Amino acid sequence: MSIRFLVVAMGCATLLGCGLHSDYQRPELDLPATFSSQAQVPLQDKWWQAFNDPALNRLVDDVLTANPDMALAGIKLKQAGLGLELAQGNQRPGINAGLGANTQRPLDRHFDTRWTGNAQLGLNYELDVWGRLSSATNAARWEADATAEDRDATRLMIIGKTLESYWQLAYLHQAIASGEQDLANQRDVLAITERRLVAGAVSRLDLLQAKQSLAGKQASQLELMNLQEAARNTLLLLLGRSHGELPVAPSSLPDTLPDPAPGLPAEVLSRRPDMRAAESRLRGQLAEADSTRASFYPTLSLTGSVGSSSNALATLLQNPVGSLGASLTLPFLEWNKRQQTIDRANLDYDAAVINFRKQLYQSLVEVDNALSDVRIGREREQRLQEQLTLERESARLARSRYLAGATGVQNWLDEQARLRSAELAWLEQRRSLLVAQSRLCQALGGGLHP
Repeated sequence: MSIRFLVVAMGCATLLGCGLHSDYQRPELDLPATFSSQAQVPLQDKWWQAFNDPALNRLVDDVLTANPDMALAGIKLKQAGLGLELAQGNQRPGINAGLGANTQRPLDRHFDTRWTGNAQLGLNYELDVWGRLSSATNAARWEADATAEDRDATRLMIIGKTLESYWQLAYLHQAIASGEQDLANQRDVLAITERRLVAGAVSRLDLLQAKQSLAGKQASQLELMNLQEAARNTLLLLLGRSHGELPVAPSSLPDTLPDPAPGLPAEVLSRRPDMRAAESRLRGQLAEADSTRASFYPTLSLTGSVGSSSNALATLLQNPVGSLGASLTLPFLEWNKRQQTIDRANLDYDAAVINFRKQLYQSLVEVDNALSDVRIGREREQRLQEQLTLERESARLARSRYLAGATGVQNWLDEQARLRSAELAWLEQRRSLLVAQSRLCQALGGGLHP
């Protein structure tokens, strides 16, 4: 009677079990019409090469090889792969084996010792009639896919940090070199002022003003050198080191800038690794919910074993005894617990949907902001270049007027200070524009054609 019941239960489960897998539907998204109609652009894997800087390319390769965050991302990916293998293993028959032995000896007859041994080999297999195990495997597979995308997102972030630190170091090197020239000009002003003071052409006030200006420039130069050391240490950390020499020593920012590829924000759905990871986890959460629901349906397991026992080692495996069995568990009888657990799984999926939609909208805003930064940054750089050209001419005229005795030294010092500020402003804007282009590429998942 029990065998017949199990056969009937297995047949019913086979007929009904196929209905527990949910079909994934991407959540409805409020995307601008001009974005959603665009064709996808493939990811540019080495987009930073578009900046045409061989030293930068070598640095990125070194960082990707040595960075500890990349190593951790690789370990997490291996862990996710092992999790998938374990889930797949649950769908295959399980095998167990055992050997045992014991001895018996009466306390009053030490010579009458008996030895007994046993051996057993077992096999168990759960029929996945409701899809619980396959749903758990799907969830593990989606998590493994998401973890692979996490590694790519980490790679993209580290590349971005490397580029920004490299350009920061180049900016500071260029600013310090420019500062040295400015200091040389200040010393010339001081020497000229001292000679004119001896000749009675200027007052001692002019001399004090020249010395004050030189001291201020020297203090600013020291601050730049301090920032340069901090930038070096940042690059060392990206290389997984705490000290030593850098493999590169950038001396200046690029003279020309590449144009962004014609990517549009809607492409973040297919190009950004963090968005691909979010959608994989969303699909994995749906599979988890399926597995949770299926776990409250009857579980049918088949078991088999072969064993033997003997009081002689030589005959231990000569008298095997086999057995077969089946068991049916009925977890659905715990109705309240079942419903609460299923509701919780459904809420987890709803939360994943909200997180996916939130992350997508945030990505669109990041792309829009980066596009604006690049567009306005280019225009601002042009204006600062114009200002720098005019300041150079103003400084030249101020020097001529001072040497002709038409003005005091302060006017010349003021023009030199404005020229220095204009030089630093243009350099900083060039660095900011490079960073904006890099962040646009990251926001698009890669967007410069090398």
